[in-house]
Amino acid sequence: LLMIFSIFISLLPDIVKLGHFILKDNKFFIKYIYFHSAIQTEISWISGVIVQVIITIILLEILFWL
Repeated sequence: LLMIFSIFISLLPDIVKLGHFILKDNKFFIKYIYFHSAIQTEISWISGVIVQVIITIILLEILFWL
């Protein structure tokens, strides 16, 4: 359960960024997007998926090893 929660939290910034299509004029959301862009670099989607899969595999190995 904790691992599923952690994976969701790691994906949360990307999920929130999808709100750009709905909240284009919201000042708070625009400030968040600027903040998010300042602290995170964008990579291609395939690289992001590969990193997420690797982290998930490592967490599963740790979970079942303990």
